[in-house]
Amino acid sequence: MSKAVTIGYSEIGTLKKIKDLVNYGGILIELYEDKNQQPYISTFLKNPPGQAYVGINDGLLHLFECGKADIRDLFDYSPALFIEIEADGQQKLFYRADLEIELLYEECRISYTYEKTSSDHRPQASE
Repeated sequence: MSKAVTIGYSEIGTLKKIKDLVNYGGILIELYEDKNQQPYISTFLKNPPGQAYVGINDGLLHLFECGKADIRDLFDYSPALFIEIEADGQQKLFYRADLEIELLYEECRISYTYEKTSSDHRPQASE
């Protein structure tokens, strides 16, 4: 297991929430961005427990939004060196390459449902 570094200044506190990518059936995956408009995703972990934040790129975000990548792909292929985990009111920074994580929604991906009577489409979580 990787050693965590407790940090006094949290990157989490500087992130701006953009939207929920998935908020369906108890599954929550959120999109944030930093002051440079770098996208971050956030979701919950089983192990280590807490809410994880990791920087991604626009390409990964697009693949996820199109249903061609799952949440695990976003973590596995993230260009970020670190994952920040918030648990019990504390933020800890982990070196991504040393951290083995277990996501709460391991294979969640977005699929779209279309209503026949409407042109509206709503993102749904699929496992």
